[in-house]
Amino acid sequence: GERITEPQLPIYAAIAGHPEHTDIAGVAFGQVHIDGATFKGINQDDGLLPNVHALDSKRGRRIFSETAFPDWASLLDHWRTAIIRVAEEVQSGHAAICITHDEDLRYCEVRPLLRLAERQHQFEKASSEVRQ
Repeated sequence: GERITEPQLPIYAAIAGHPEHTDIAGVAFGQVHIDGATFKGINQDDGLLPNVHALDSKRGRRIFSETAFPDWASLLDHWRTAIIRVAEEVQSGHAAICITHDEDLRYCEVRPLLRLAERQHQFEKASSEVRQ
């Protein structure tokens, strides 16, 4: 999306990358479970890490459309631009919480204080006024 909601791997790529993106072949993190370990991420090419697929693979294209990201460099450019945009917001003092899905609040400890029902009512009211 336009605004990155899971920035861990994009931040790694933005920090480590060169403008030519020649040094970054993939980004991943490890997950360790009681029954084994695996990697999660995306690569420029298949075979760099077990179970981490290439951008151009069927799995990679389910997440990153070919239209938006025709190649590896375009994905890295998008990440870098999006991370810089968020960093500039933080630096300027903008601290709004941007929620794209209700699921984003799954672990929110102060959810009752957010008054989401009132917010939804305001959106519905504004929407009905626009239609009239």
